[in-house]
Amino acid sequence: MAEEERLNPFFHRLSKVKQEEILGSHMTVGELLDTYRQPSWCGYPDALAGVMGCWSLIDAGRIRKKVDCANCDEMINKIKEEYDTIRGSNSTSGRNEAT
Repeated sequence: MAEEERLNPFFHRLSKVKQEEILGSHMTVGELLDTYRQPSWCGYPDALAGVMGCWSLIDAGRIRKKVDCANCDEMINKIKEEYDTIRGSNSTSGRNEAT
C-alpha cells in the first residue's frame, strides 16, 4: 500500500456534498484536523481550523486545485520565497544578473 493511501484524505478532494456533511456534523475542529489534511501546496497554518483557519478551504467546494488559492496571501508569500531562493541560487552560481 502506498504511503499516501495510508494518510488521512485531503479535505479539498472530497465531494462538495461530503464536505457539507462533515461541516454540518458535530465534528470538532480537533477531529477535523486529525481526520483530514489540507492541500499539500497550502502554507496556511492549520487551514482546516474552522474560523481560525482558511475560510475559503472550509467553504464547501470552493477550493479544488492550486489555482483556486491564487489570491491567498500565504500562497503569494510562498511563491515569492521560492522565487527569491531560485534567484539567490542563480546569482551565487556565477551568472551575471544584468544579462
